[in-house]
Amino acid sequence: MISSPDIQRASPVSGESDPGRRVGDNGDCDKYELMKILFIAHAFPPLQHSGTIRSEAFAHYLPEFGVLPVILCGADAVATARGQRMGHLMSADWRDDVRWPEVRRVDWGRDGHTATSWTVRLIRRMPWGSTYVVRAKRRAVLERVLPIARAAILAERPAAIYATFPEVESVLIADQLGQEFRLPVVLDFRDQWSYQAGAPYRHYVDFILERALERQILRRAVRIVTTTQAVASLLASELKIAESSITVIPNGYDDRDFSGVCDFGDLDPGKFVVVYAGEMNGGLRTPSVKEALKRGLGFDYWPLSTDWSARSPAWFLQAARSLLRRRPELRDLLRLWLVGLSPDRHATEVAEFGYPECVRVFGRVPAPEAVRICAGANLLLLLQNQYFLRGQDCCVAIPGKLYTYLRTNRRILACVQRSEMAAIVADTHAGVVTPPKDVCQIEEALEAEIRRWQTGEAADAPRNRIEHWSRRRLTEELAVVIRSAVEAQRPSFQ
Repeated sequence: MISSPDIQRASPVSGESDPGRRVGDNGDCDKYELMKILFIAHAFPPLQHSGTIRSEAFAHYLPEFGVLPVILCGADAVATARGQRMGHLMSADWRDDVRWPEVRRVDWGRDGHTATSWTVRLIRRMPWGSTYVVRAKRRAVLERVLPIARAAILAERPAAIYATFPEVESVLIADQLGQEFRLPVVLDFRDQWSYQAGAPYRHYVDFILERALERQILRRAVRIVTTTQAVASLLASELKIAESSITVIPNGYDDRDFSGVCDFGDLDPGKFVVVYAGEMNGGLRTPSVKEALKRGLGFDYWPLSTDWSARSPAWFLQAARSLLRRRPELRDLLRLWLVGLSPDRHATEVAEFGYPECVRVFGRVPAPEAVRICAGANLLLLLQNQYFLRGQDCCVAIPGKLYTYLRTNRRILACVQRSEMAAIVADTHAGVVTPPKDVCQIEEALEAEIRRWQTGEAADAPRNRIEHWSRRRLTEELAVVIRSAVEAQRPSFQ
């Protein structure tokens, strides 16, 4: 288990000593001197996914705290989404915020790297070779974007640079500009970098090289933001990043998504409706002998051991099926709504469940509709991948839906490993936590929740910490981090 250093939590600005505070002014915006920042994010609206939503919320609320983002983002990210995943596009009536001084959408040229020659493919199969190819592609992106970024800095004269990860190029651009213009850099890690969980390295050597690059870049950053304590601890213990430079600002919920959502009542009156909102993974897969041999030689290296099947519907469906077989009278009562799934991808699990009248599968729906459905559920199902470092629990990612779930004030069944997620659900009395693959415990918890609903059992203690995860409040914390970075390193032209 990674140790948990005393990582900073940002606090709302208060008192005359805070940088940028105008003493005696009234209103949130009037408390601060206006400050521009260069806001770098390859994926930005109108592209929509969990990371983009975080970036958009920060950009939306920062002006309320005197921070005006000059946004540099990737036009090619939107083009790719249009061609491949239309469901990841926001509404067609998207408009950039008039409070933003400028939004520069640049073709980063990442899509031009999809086709490669046989020599490049051969090089990528070798230790060191994959790193060489990846860094060559990154240099091409920097050569394309840096001139435009420099022009934005000269035109707008920002006081700091903020970049959001996992796009490595965003971080590299911020680092390069920070050195050139002597500007403080704030890096927001909504996912981890070298200790990635998304795709394996070609070889262990490639991981070592990438980790060395990350350590070099992060040590030059003035402030680093992470979404979880686990990632903050990982940076401090594994990369030896100074704890004083790391701040945890979690994902949260956005009150704008709940506009008009007060109390819709039950989705299906008289039924006990369990809702899961978001994508799911497939079931358990056993590595082949070839895969096991390659990993034994250091190939296809995963720095974090990840169990993707923990976010599969299989375990909950097994538990629900067992409950319905044992108590057939619940077949007319229990309903499971799976929202945001690909029906084809999970057709087998749903078919094997055996009770089609109890299941409804929805494709992707707009965020307000997903919130409306969650707000009308009787029980919200929370699943997540399991992550391990050297065999110990190391859950580096908390799905954003947890905070939306909390905001609905509906009960939560969290089938997750030991983690911050489990602690949040327990500490807020929001529901019950079970191991993600313990079918017996999941069945018992589901039955207990149905009984609780049938008997009208009183709710637990009020969740008095929910407002802590409001994205507006979290953006205020980010504004504090940015101002502290500026205070720590004054730009040369101020």
